[in-house]
Amino acid sequence: MIYSLDKTTINNYLDLNENQAIGELRKVLILQWLNLFKFSNRQILSEVIDVQSSAKYRIIQKLIERGYIEEIDSNYHSTKLIKLKRKGLSYLVGEEYAPDNTTLLSSNTIRSYTRVKHELGLQHLALGVIKKLRSEGFPVLKLIKEYRVKTLSVDLVLQCPYSHYKVAVEYENSRKSRKRADYLIVQHYFNLSNGTFNEVHFGFKDESLMKGYASYVYEKPKRYKKNKNGKLTLSGDIKLENEYLSQMYFGHIAKPGTYITAPYPQLDFLEHAKQREKNNAIKAKKEREKQKEYLREKLEDEIYEEVYEDAKNDARHELYNEIAYKIERQTQKQTYVDILKIYDEMGMIKAGFRGLLQEHINSLEEE
Repeated sequence: MIYSLDKTTINNYLDLNENQAIGELRKVLILQWLNLFKFSNRQILSEVIDVQSSAKYRIIQKLIERGYIEEIDSNYHSTKLIKLKRKGLSYLVGEEYAPDNTTLLSSNTIRSYTRVKHELGLQHLALGVIKKLRSEGFPVLKLIKEYRVKTLSVDLVLQCPYSHYKVAVEYENSRKSRKRADYLIVQHYFNLSNGTFNEVHFGFKDESLMKGYASYVYEKPKRYKKNKNGKLTLSGDIKLENEYLSQMYFGHIAKPGTYITAPYPQLDFLEHAKQREKNNAIKAKKEREKQKEYLREKLEDEIYEEVYEDAKNDARHELYNEIAYKIERQTQKQTYVDILKIYDEMGMIKAGFRGLLQEHINSLEEE
């Protein structure tokens, strides 16, 4: 698709007056846009033709009434969607704005399409980037959807037909895994460094999501390789130079028709990434302290059990010795008593010896 609202484009319609030429140009832009993106909505199409007055919806309504386009409900979006009809496609093919083999999606296919939010967000982003490029002297742009490079399928590429200036556009409606986000950022860094693209625009549905992705650059993304099955494996670190980061834009759709973007080095919210890094360090420190406390308590329990067991063994040994001693003394006493009894019965004991033996028995009893 060639996008242009330049006066030189209007001059292509030599058989029409200026107002008619502008009307024809707007019709072509809407039909081409729908042929490229397959569906859109009234808000986006009014931005495509750059009409801010109430006339913007009348232009779209006329195309609906004349059978070029139609409005349908979506199973996954609250607003109605607009798609190209057979008459609109035939017009594009007949005027050579589209090749003869161009296919038309059915209403049911679009109605049940699950990625409506992503596709509409991409269109809002594309219009924001187009507006930026037009202000920088690129009045005519070629739009190529799902552009293939060696390692990626890019959502959208904008190219100036009169130069080699190429801009990649990637839209994220939700947060990817950190691994896949790193892969996307690093691969586009390589695309900038090897001259495949002159700019890369990462657009997001809101500011929070944008800050999250931009902080990945600040935190130094890892380099990954993708195998044939799409699995990512870590291949090392990479140092990102500001020369190419200045060609990498991060932006978000503040509201329909308002796209805010800036090159990575000029982002004014990198304090967010710094604070995140600080918070991660605090979190890691708290986790270390928690683990340390757990180990301390566990060690205290183990030491207590060990000391308790040693004390129990010492007490057992002491009690054993005490009991053994008592048994020994009691046995000795009984032996002396038995000897004394035998000698008394036999009348063989002398008074002095008997007294000494009795004295020893008494001392054992006292113990």
